[in-house]
Amino acid sequence: GQGSAADEPQPGKTLSGLLIAKLSNSRDLQELAQVLEQHKTALGPVHISAAISRAARLHPGLLALRQPPPWQQQQQTQQQWQQQQLQGLLSLLLRRFVAQLPQASFVVVSCVVGGLARMGCYNAPSDLIDACLDVTRHALGEADVSNKELLQLGWGLARMGRQPDSSWLKAFEAATRDR
Repeated sequence: GQGSAADEPQPGKTLSGLLIAKLSNSRDLQELAQVLEQHKTALGPVHISAAISRAARLHPGLLALRQPPPWQQQQQTQQQWQQQQLQGLLSLLLRRFVAQLPQASFVVVSCVVGGLARMGCYNAPSDLIDACLDVTRHALGEADVSNKELLQLGWGLARMGRQPDSSWLKAFEAATRDR
């Protein structure tokens, strides 16, 4: 029999790029979790970022939703199940992300922070946010950091109600003012 064309390596695409595409094209949280499980030994910061970004696009605001009234029991059950599934997925991803954070680029960190905020994950662990601030503090002045990444990072932190320390804010202000 013939294999699917999607399963064949495509010229010019790296294995990492193919994994990012698989994560980014997941149809739902279950498929996303399956792809992550299949490739758990190959996951780097960029893959974790792609997974969090995809989950945020699949379920924006899900973690911030209040429970529906009792008369919408069916919807409540499904929403609670999706929230639990997403929280379980994030728990695994964020633990791994914190461990790999020193290798993460500014783009990856801004995507993770923005994705968490889009999902309504306003109670992200403080050690994660502090580590993200530390990693990005040094990269704020670099020329290759785009306005989009700065905006996504700043918006994500603000949306989650996180206020960086004054030295980070000064570096952020300088990076945005000089553009």
